[in-house]
Amino acid sequence: MFDLSCEKNRFPVAAKNPMGEDVSVDFYYRRPTTEEIIAYNKGLFIKKNGKVVNNVVPTRIEMGLRILTGIQDGVFSLNGKPISSDPASSDYYSDWKSLLKNVLSGTIANFAFRVFEAVSEVQIDQEEILATEEGEETLPLGKS
Repeated sequence: MFDLSCEKNRFPVAAKNPMGEDVSVDFYYRRPTTEEIIAYNKGLFIKKNGKVVNNVVPTRIEMGLRILTGIQDGVFSLNGKPISSDPASSDYYSDWKSLLKNVLSGTIANFAFRVFEAVSEVQIDQEEILATEEGEETLPLGKS
């Protein structure tokens, strides 16, 4: 079942920390609205002084931060102190989005790309597509 009311979708991120160790963290986000999807796509390339300008990365960062609702606790720290995006946590850091923007902007841009642009569809097995009913003539591709 696909719960359309879900406000806490999980996006797993795998990265390397400054020591080169593998780290996994979950980003939590809400689904973008139709208006946000339109704004995202309009913002990727803009006209400036009569020229089309690539604005992909700034748009991805801006829109990724807009739909990001939280980060997994216990993964990030600042000056040795854990930080949390949860206001109920004793480790709550109110400026957590700005911190992520300044330190992990590439990760935020990749996250936005995955949510706004990457299409996830059920894939049909190629053998199933090419299968024909028994007795049916199979025509070579391009000859039908």
